[in-house]
Amino acid sequence: MSLKNQKAIAMMFVLGIIMVVVILANIILSLILSQSRISSHQINRIRAYYAAMAGVHLAHENLRTGVWAADSNLVKFYCINGRVDPGVICESTVNDTDIPYNVQVEIRPTATDPGINNTAKLRIKTEYTTPQ
Repeated sequence: MSLKNQKAIAMMFVLGIIMVVVILANIILSLILSQSRISSHQINRIRAYYAAMAGVHLAHENLRTGVWAADSNLVKFYCINGRVDPGVICESTVNDTDIPYNVQVEIRPTATDPGINNTAKLRIKTEYTTPQ
């Protein structure tokens, strides 16, 4: 084999190794970015869960103390930071800078849909894809 052929083979071998390294680096980078997106989404879901739990506790306390009233005939909506559904009109809105999401508290009528021992039913909604 001539020196020219050996150099060509060596060059092809080096280019092949470089291609393999570049492909592996792209795969690793893609996995890292994917895990980052998944982690960010999971963090947002956890924040939204705790925002909804804050809504439950706020609703419980406001219903217990009489600040909010459960109507026997009407569905009432109360909001933390703003509404979630566009068509909803909130009876009152509490602004809380510690909660990064809008939380919507729906209090169902007790006359048409009584809960256990005539308690009010709550539905809590929050959006976790667009934090404030």
